[in-house]
Amino acid sequence: MIITSAKPVYNYCRIKPMIYGKVITKPVLYIMNHHSFLDSIILKSIVPYKTKFVCKSDASNETIFKKYTQQLIENFNVITYVKGDKDSGKKVRNDIVDNIQNGNSVFIFPEGTSYIDYPHSFYPGSFETAFTNNLSIQPITIKYKTNIQWGTGTNLQLYQKDILTNIKYCLNQDNPVNITFHSVVEPTDFNNANHLKLFCETIIMDEWINEHHYL
Repeated sequence: MIITSAKPVYNYCRIKPMIYGKVITKPVLYIMNHHSFLDSIILKSIVPYKTKFVCKSDASNETIFKKYTQQLIENFNVITYVKGDKDSGKKVRNDIVDNIQNGNSVFIFPEGTSYIDYPHSFYPGSFETAFTNNLSIQPITIKYKTNIQWGTGTNLQLYQKDILTNIKYCLNQDNPVNITFHSVVEPTDFNNANHLKLFCETIIMDEWINEHHYL
């Protein structure tokens, strides 16, 4: 179910979320691919309560976010990290564990940035945290059915490099988005953190390519 507060965003950008699978109620680490600044808005609308997002500390430098940084942090309960800073990374890992153990689910995009093409390889840190602390993972696949992605890539169009231009581009057509919540993955079923990472990468990529929409 899409919460009412997200409807203005969907109506303006003509986003049409198509939700597959089951969102579970217990605290989990949500792992998903990353294609757009819209990903977080869509996911927050589907799982609005007792959730936090992990993001880079410089995410607020994007043009559209500068004025509303504090509001976004409050609304999305952001756990920020400084990319490449070991102390910051350690703190984030501890924050993830503390939040899940205290009843909050945590969203993380382990690609580290948004890509306009296909899901890329995940960084291992979140899987090491999940494996070491036995945190349940629910993988999520996001796939935009129209070419409105925003992020990193080659041969970028202007609307894929600038957020405001991207929003205007969204207005040209309806934009269905598939969001598939996969079955929960338990770290105890895997030999090590890398095995866990590869499994999550595989099922997310498989859904992105083949669109099974399985539960």
